Amino acid sequence: SEALSLLYERTEGWPVAVQLARLVVTDAPTRGHFDKFHGHSGHIATYLAEQIVSGLPDELQEFLCFTSVVERFNAELADAIRGKRGSETLLAQLEPLNALVVRAEGDDSSYRYHHLFAEYLQKELRRRSGEEGVTEIHRRASQGYEEKGYMAEAVRHSREARDYDRCANLIERAGGWELILFGGIGYLRGLLQHIPDDVAAQYPRILLAKAYLGVKDGLLAESRALLDAAVNAPHSSDQAMLQRDILNVGALIFVYEDTAVSTNDIVELQQRLTEVRSDDPLTRSILACQLIVCELAVGQFANADHLAQATMRTMREARTVLGLNYCYLHAGLAELYQGRLKSAEAHFGVARRMAEENFAHDPGLRALSR
Repeated sequence: SEALSLLYERTEGWPVAVQLARLVVTDAPTRGHFDKFHGHSGHIATYLAEQIVSGLPDELQEFLCFTSVVERFNAELADAIRGKRGSETLLAQLEPLNALVVRAEGDDSSYRYHHLFAEYLQKELRRRSGEEGVTEIHRRASQGYEEKGYMAEAVRHSREARDYDRCANLIERAGGWELILFGGIGYLRGLLQHIPDDVAAQYPRILLAKAYLGVKDGLLAESRALLDAAVNAPHSSDQAMLQRDILNVGALIFVYEDTAVSTNDIVELQQRLTEVRSDDPLTRSILACQLIVCELAVGQFANADHLAQATMRTMREARTVLGLNYCYLHAGLAELYQGRLKSAEAHFGVARRMAEENFAHDPGLRALSR
């Protein structure tokens, strides 16, 4: 059964690949055999070159090579990558290759290549177009994904084009640190890993995104250092947005640092909350949550309970499920400390279900909700 799984993993059930695998595997199959079984070398590459690609028109060969850089594509994205129209017609001509050009799962309008075919095409693309040509194709793919709102793919292809400044700009325009509130920890982490540290240091809003991610990972000292670096960074092109980010991320770091709180701190936080613009529900929600945590810390449970209930509405207005999840936790704690056990249990139950349904990748939040 293990040998069959390995065989299917590498061939995806394509009969030709299964037959060619026999030339590689001369005894009992092992992962070592299949690690050498690629579309860009050996018998597979020879078969694809001689039996599949060489007999196609030049325009179709170019189409295959250009679109091989993306995991899935449709006619519109293919047009963007190629820099010209007509991809829908070319896709129709690929119908006979249905073992190698298959419908993407869950999307009837998108296609993907058999991974062995993609490996062959990517090597052929590099041979035909050189590194500069491949870089340009990744740049076009990034732009095509950006236009359709697929930020993770846009950033990844900018990284492949070695355009790290564009990676940073894309993440900033998409919301920077706020992406963790809407996409979760894994989403923001995946985006930030495409930016080298020396490039990130030039973008204070990227530093703030890394600071918030560090807080979620428990790296409080590093997060505070990143916040300070963002505060002391050179002037940003969008100073108003930077100051807003500093206010929000600073509030979140303050909460996680578990600093001792006084009544004077609460008065200051209440005043700061009144100064937030009415059309910025996210900042109002985050500062309110900071105030709730402080009120819980000094025993003002009734105030914390009332503010938590009000902040739930603001979090919904800001459309952040993660923020709303924490509001239910805060409300549950406020009820618990007031001895309202059934109400506390109800709030914790909602928080637990939200965490399990929406943030399976955030073990910390799930643990808190339990």
